[in-house]
Amino acid sequence: MLVVTSLSGQTEALTDYKSMQRVQRVNEEYSLSFLLPLTERNEHAYPLVQEESYLEYDGQTYIVKELEEKSAGMKAIKSVKAFHVYLCELDDFLEGVIGGNVTIQEAVSFVLQGKNFTFEIP
Repeated sequence: MLVVTSLSGQTEALTDYKSMQRVQRVNEEYSLSFLLPLTERNEHAYPLVQEESYLEYDGQTYIVKELEEKSAGMKAIKSVKAFHVYLCELDDFLEGVIGGNVTIQEAVSFVLQGKNFTFEIP
């Protein structure tokens, strides 16, 4: 099941999406893309699919980063590409400075501060 959560927090199930593709390449890309035609069955959820809205699919969370809406005949259709949340969180700018002699534990903790990640150094 595909679920969308809007920027305002409204959550709805999405139906009638087409051409779903999931791409996962180690350290390169983890994305979800599909076409979403406006239908009677999804008219309540269709407007929630916007840039930066969240998508849940197969237990994974994605953030919509590329969205194009166009007409297909008399119907609207959205072309959606969303990237896994972990890739989006890694793109954030890190403020602050760490210097001197630090352990690997301290360096990784600094880089991941405020992120939804855990790590273990053997």
